[in-house]
Amino acid sequence: MTSLSVEQLEQLKAEGSAYLKEGNYKEALRKYHTAHLHTRAAMSSKQTASSFSHFKPKTTEPVDEEEEKRKDEEITKLHVALLGNMALCHLKLKKFGRVVSLCTEVLTTDNDNIKALWRRAKANIELKRLNSAMEDVKKGLELDPENKDMQQLKTKLSKLDKEYQQKGDKFLSGNLQKMWG
Repeated sequence: MTSLSVEQLEQLKAEGSAYLKEGNYKEALRKYHTAHLHTRAAMSSKQTASSFSHFKPKTTEPVDEEEEKRKDEEITKLHVALLGNMALCHLKLKKFGRVVSLCTEVLTTDNDNIKALWRRAKANIELKRLNSAMEDVKKGLELDPENKDMQQLKTKLSKLDKEYQQKGDKFLSGNLQKMWG
């Protein structure tokens, strides 16, 4: 795979975002996925290179460690944004299992990413994994108690919990009220 510059990757992301705004989620996903593969490869090759750094021949070229660190952070930030955008596309396409896995990947790098928490909670509601959804909503509200989207999901979860209680669904009902405390 040919390496792309950060600017080229940002351009792919921008093209994906334009498709997303148009509602063309499959094309947006294609752009995001292409850029994602490159960011993942860059991150992976960096980890591999640092693991084998003791095998590198000594060079006389000075290494600007600050510049390297800044570039690594830029790639990681872009990688997380691409994963989040891909999750949003999958949410729009109702591919909820994929949303959960992409958001989980985002949260391994940025565990306070409120958008990833919200998207994963929304997908888990659709998958009837109410306890998992509630955990994400609870964490999201701890991070940002005023977040309207999280508050709406909390309300939706409470209503669903009551519906399941009325239907007598012991598996899905009642647990959420206990978790809210």
